[in-house]
Amino acid sequence: MDLTVTGSLPLILIDADIPRQQALAARLRAKGRSLSTPSDTLAALRELGTLPHAALLLSLAPGKTDPIDVICHARRQHPDMPVIALACPETSHRIAPAIRAGAAHCLIHPVTDDALEHALLTSQGRHGARDTVDDGPLAGFDGTSPPMRGVYSRIRAAARTRVPVLISGESGTGKKLCAQVIHLRSTARRGAFLAVDCRGTEEAALEAAIDGHLDRHAGGTLFLEDVSALSTAAQLTLTRILNRLEASFAAPELRIVCSMLHTPSPEADPAPSLRPDLLHRLQVLPIAMPPLRERTADILALCEAGLCRFSAEAGRAPAQITACALECLQAHPWPGNVRQLLNLLRALTTLEDSPLLTRETLPDDIRNPPRASPGGQSGFAGQTMAQIERAVLEDTIARHDGSVPRAARELDLAPSTIYRKMTGWRSAE
Repeated sequence: MDLTVTGSLPLILIDADIPRQQALAARLRAKGRSLSTPSDTLAALRELGTLPHAALLLSLAPGKTDPIDVICHARRQHPDMPVIALACPETSHRIAPAIRAGAAHCLIHPVTDDALEHALLTSQGRHGARDTVDDGPLAGFDGTSPPMRGVYSRIRAAARTRVPVLISGESGTGKKLCAQVIHLRSTARRGAFLAVDCRGTEEAALEAAIDGHLDRHAGGTLFLEDVSALSTAAQLTLTRILNRLEASFAAPELRIVCSMLHTPSPEADPAPSLRPDLLHRLQVLPIAMPPLRERTADILALCEAGLCRFSAEAGRAPAQITACALECLQAHPWPGNVRQLLNLLRALTTLEDSPLLTRETLPDDIRNPPRASPGGQSGFAGQTMAQIERAVLEDTIARHDGSVPRAARELDLAPSTIYRKMTGWRSAE
């Protein structure tokens, strides 16, 4: 069982004056704020890439990078990120440019605790409630294709209520990110975000995780990842817990968000599936995350954001992608979806020193995809879906030197599902 707990919106504090940065950081930590203090603006840019759900506190005092450029970079990467500028009398002339660049507030040193807390609370409120009518991208997501605009609209609707949400989608489509964005845009963000990986989680561990969260935190969001992987006994335990919460004072304070793995194969075994009564309780508001092959118009935006982030991590200027390389990426089926694309971009940024991502830098299977047969059919032509599924599973297991658990992780399946398939193959032979 994998547990992840996050609290309120974390902060990134940037100030070239190190003693002043450390003093303000100490005050914020004393108030229970989660905080990082990058040593320089380059490190800060890397932080921005890894913490899309954060608030930025930025001194307008000049450093290695112009603070106005940092604000522009943050707003370009994460449009919903709250930005608070910190000025002193010597830098007051930079307040107007900072506001134009996207800062939500500007405070003058010495900053009082009340002023700082008010700015943080109101900025976080904007982060959670802005653009509720718009269907544009939300922080953490990239792309404006019609399928994603529908997702953004549903996330905004979910954030305005506390009804249970069930997020479905293939592996790598961003189900957990969707749950985190719902948490951060809703009133539940005042509490913690608890993620429970249901694969292999038994009833006692599930109950202990939920009760432990309620003991330590007031409300928040409970995210049950791959809830359909729970055993029948664990599902009965979850139903009993939900009944108990609904009858207690804690129920209005705890938000329930779940995810279910959807596979493109209609014969895929969910193993086990959700009990109908539990399914109906959890999917009051369903959100379907589209696979990348159905939102290829977003690949350019995903590449630009990914290359900007990974180039900053590598300490280089953002790489650019050529039109030919983009065409190859848009033609690829991406069975691993956005996660697979981002992992490729990270690898290419690490391995290639060129400022251009060209067709020649792409892996051979993306640069030169297998040609279709003369009849226009793929190499799976004439095979049943069960035969195709077996071929994919056996190939993945072979690539992992026979390790079923590692193959299951790549395919985002429970190992028990693969073992059951293998038993079925042997009995049919």
